[in-house]
Amino acid sequence: MDLDRNLIPFTNPGAMWINHFSRFGPFWPFRELSGIQAVGCIIGTKNHILTGGLLRWRVLVDGEEQTPGFPRRDYYPWVVVETTLFGPVSVSAHTYFVGPDQIKTNFIVSGQAAADIRIEFESPWDPVRPIPGLPRHPWPPEVYRIDTEPVGELNVAKSGGRTEVSTDFEVFFFYGPPDYPGFKGLQKGDRSEAHWIAETEPWTFRSESEFSQSFHRHIGFGFDNKRAAANLEAGKTAESGNEAERFQRAYANVQSLETDAIKERLRRHAIGGLMLTVSKGHGGFWGDKRITLANRYHIVGQWYWDTAVTMLGLREFAPEIARESALALLENLADNGAGPLTLTDVTRHGEGQGPLLAYGIWMLHQKAPDIDFLRQTYPLLVKNNGYWFNHRAAASGLCKWANAAQSGGDNDARFEPCGTTDLAGNVDLFGAEHVDLNSYLVIQMRCLSKIAADIGLEAEAKAWGWKADHHGRKIVERMWFPEYAMFFDVNELTCEPFTMHKTPASFLPIWAGVPLSGDQKKRIIENHLLNPNEFFGSYPFPSLSYDDPLYNPHSYWRGRIWPHIVYWMIEILWQNGYEKEAVHTANRLIEIFQTTPYIHECYPSDGYDPHMGLPEYNWSLAVLLEMLLERYKEPRHW
Repeated sequence: MDLDRNLIPFTNPGAMWINHFSRFGPFWPFRELSGIQAVGCIIGTKNHILTGGLLRWRVLVDGEEQTPGFPRRDYYPWVVVETTLFGPVSVSAHTYFVGPDQIKTNFIVSGQAAADIRIEFESPWDPVRPIPGLPRHPWPPEVYRIDTEPVGELNVAKSGGRTEVSTDFEVFFFYGPPDYPGFKGLQKGDRSEAHWIAETEPWTFRSESEFSQSFHRHIGFGFDNKRAAANLEAGKTAESGNEAERFQRAYANVQSLETDAIKERLRRHAIGGLMLTVSKGHGGFWGDKRITLANRYHIVGQWYWDTAVTMLGLREFAPEIARESALALLENLADNGAGPLTLTDVTRHGEGQGPLLAYGIWMLHQKAPDIDFLRQTYPLLVKNNGYWFNHRAAASGLCKWANAAQSGGDNDARFEPCGTTDLAGNVDLFGAEHVDLNSYLVIQMRCLSKIAADIGLEAEAKAWGWKADHHGRKIVERMWFPEYAMFFDVNELTCEPFTMHKTPASFLPIWAGVPLSGDQKKRIIENHLLNPNEFFGSYPFPSLSYDDPLYNPHSYWRGRIWPHIVYWMIEILWQNGYEKEAVHTANRLIEIFQTTPYIHECYPSDGYDPHMGLPEYNWSLAVLLEMLLERYKEPRHW
C-alpha cells in the first residue's frame, strides 16, 4: 500500500496547500479540469479566495488545439502530480512548493507524434467560476459571513512571457474587532492587496515519432508586487528533488505503526497535516516565528487554547515549532497579563482562552526537554496566570469567563441565561463561576509548580503546588453537588447551579485532579460519563448530554463532539481504572476520523453532517496522533 498518496486531497479551501510556511496556496475543487486551480491567501483570520483559476495549460499539435481528457491527480503533502491526455500527447505536471510562496511546476510532455508541439499557458483562467464545496460554518450566513466567490476584481497585465495579477480585498476578522478588548492591528474595513506573477511563456518543440520533453514554470506570490517578483525569481534557483525528504524525516521522528496499515496511514496524515498548518510571520505580531494555524480556511490565525492542545502533537516531531507557537502568544500578552484570544501577523485581540499554555509547554518538555525555554516562558506564564486572579476572579476566589468566545464554547448551553441560543453565541457572560476555567487554572498552577522546580525555583514550586491544591479544594466546596454526582457552574452570589445542563466541562475537575474520594469519582464517571443515555453513546462524549432538551447533534457546542475534549475524557477513564472503556473510546474516535477524507475540527454526534467542522484542523490532527501513539496511557505528568 502506498501510504503517501492522497493522504490529504487538496480539493477544499479548508485543506488548502500551504507548504513551506506559505501564506498563499492552491487547491483543486474542479475534478474534471486540468491545471493549477483555485488559490487563496491567508491574512487576518480568514483564507481569502483570490480566484477560481490560477494557471491552465493547453496543447496544440500542428496548430490544432487538443481536447483534454479527464485528469488523473495524486496529492502528496509535498507535491501534486497531475497527468492529462491531450490527444496523442500526455502532460504530467509535478507541482511543488520550493520555498515560502514559491511554486515550481515540472512538466513532462510525452507521446507518439511527429509534429510541432506547443504548450500554452493562461493565468488566471475562468476567474469568476464559483468554488464548489466550501466548508460551511454550522451557523447560518447571517451569523458569519461566508465567501463563495473570489474576493474582488483582478487586475491582469501580461508582458515578457509572464502574467502579473493583483487584487485588493477587505481583511476579514472571525470575531468583530475592535468589539473585544485588547485589540491591536488592522481595523475592521481595512484593505489588503494580493499579487502573483506566473510564467506563461509558451513551450514549443518539434517532436519525433516517440518523444519525452521536460521543462518547468514558476509562480511567485506576495502581498505586494515586489515580493511576488522576488519569490518568482527565488523559486527558479530552488530544487524540488528533496521536498519529500522533509516529510519523510518528520515521519521517521515518530514511532511507526507499520503493522496496522490503517493506523499508519492516519499517523502520516496527522503528521503531514500538522506540518501543513504551519505558517510564518512577516515581521508583525508573529515576528519571524513559525506558528500553527487553527485551520487554513475561515479561522486561519492562532487561537490560544487551540495552540496549547496542538503542541502535544507537534512535540512528537517538530518541538521547535511548538515552542515558537507558544512564544508568539506569550510575547503578545496585554499589560494586564491577558493572552490574545486570537493572534495573526496583522491583528491581536481578545483576552485569552482556556489557560492551558503552561500545560502545553510542560507536556512538550516531557518529550523534548529545554530548560532554557522553561526559563524564558515561566515569567510570562506567571503574568498570564495573574490576569485570571486579578481581573476575572469572583469574591469567592474562583474565576469566571468574560465572554463565551474566551471560553471557546461559543454557543454552549451553559451560557443560556446570558443570551446564548442555538444560533447565537460568543455573548458576554455574567453572574457565574465556571467549572472548566477553574479546572484549567488548577492544571496551569500544577504545571507552573513543575516548571519552577525544574528551573531551580523550589520555594515558588511549593507555593504553586499549594495554590493548585487550594483552588482544587475550592472547586469541590462550591461546584460539587453530591446529590447529582456532578460538578456545575455556580451562581457567584448564591452558589446554586447556574444551569443544570450536563456537558464535558462537568468532568474536567477529575482531569485536573481536584480532591474527590474514589467513590465520588466512581459515581460521576459511572452515573454520567459512561451513561449511554448521557455521554457514552455511539458518538462518545457530545458537547451536551444526549438527554438534554437542547441537544442538537449538529450544533457547535450543543451536541457535536470535539476531539480534544474526547481525548481528555479518555484520559479521565484511563487514569481512574476504566481502561477497557478508554481503549474502546479511543478506537471509536479513530473510526470516526476515518469517515471523511479530512480530519475535522468537530463532528456531529449522529453521523455525517454536510456542514462538518472545518477540515484539517490543528488540534484534531494533534489529538489523532496522540491517540494513535496511545499517549493517554502514560502516567500523569502534572
